[in-house]
Amino acid sequence: MACEHPGSYVVLITSNTLGKGDNNFGSGLMRSFLNSLWDNDSIPSSIFFLNSGVKLTCKGSNVLDTLNWLEKAGVTISSCKTSLTDYVLTSQLVVGSPKEMYEIVESMLSASKVITI
Repeated sequence: MACEHPGSYVVLITSNTLGKGDNNFGSGLMRSFLNSLWDNDSIPSSIFFLNSGVKLTCKGSNVLDTLNWLEKAGVTISSCKTSLTDYVLTSQLVVGSPKEMYEIVESMLSASKVITI
């Protein structure tokens, strides 16, 4: 079970898959990454989703359960408003909240560490 107190690092997710190559495999890797993050003793304070990464926070995503668990544990889940608009997903957002880029940048700059996926 994950730590109930988020750390001071943030995770930036820029794609709905992890790595390059087969998208189905990359989707499974992303799910595995987020589940492993949840199982870790030190969960992030925030996770930011940009570009196609916003698809992970929207209806139909295979990681919604994990993102909900992380959010309930105190992790701030945020999706880039511009990305949601570009992918026509604003009304499909299920987990977290939309954020402007300047808000995402401010949070990243105040974090002790940013991990980009």
